[in-house]
Amino acid sequence: MIQYGINLLAGDCMIDKETFMDILVDSKISSDEMEMILSGNLSTLYKKGDRNNISMIIKILENHNLLPLLTKASSFLATGKASEIEKIIRLLEDKHLEEILTTGPSILATGKAEEIEKIIKLLEDKHLEKILLTCPTILATGKADEIEKIIKLLEDKHLEETLTTCPSILATGKADEIEKIIKLLEDKHLE
Repeated sequence: MIQYGINLLAGDCMIDKETFMDILVDSKISSDEMEMILSGNLSTLYKKGDRNNISMIIKILENHNLLPLLTKASSFLATGKASEIEKIIRLLEDKHLEEILTTGPSILATGKAEEIEKIIKLLEDKHLEKILLTCPTILATGKADEIEKIIKLLEDKHLEETLTTCPSILATGKADEIEKIIKLLEDKHLE
């Protein structure tokens, strides 16, 4: 039997354990998958989750055969917006990048479809879209304008290979900080 997290029903809950169980039972989630989802710390979900939004997200995942994502990460049920998640999934499918979701489901929690589309376009233009497979967090936390600045900075310094060896540099979203680091390394002759 699963031991649920402590104080799941404390505070201003918008959804309780029984309601969440009803949502899961109504979906096509297997009992094993359900146990994996529920065994995690879902107190945030119970406190912040919205029943309609969660139901819609689960339906979207079902429609796209992505229910197994819930066993890897379920926090996006509380933080993601169903309409945005649908746009992100469709965008990734259109670009044949849907496999990114299996390694980076956090995209669904924090990503914005419009920004993700800009980032993918930018990386495609630079022939760098493959780095998304090894570092999907670029889509969750990166900003297209900062990523563009970082790429330009690295190109100007002839450090483009950094993008393939350490693509997470694009997820930082701080071109000015990266510029300071490069300057420091240059001053120390470590570039």
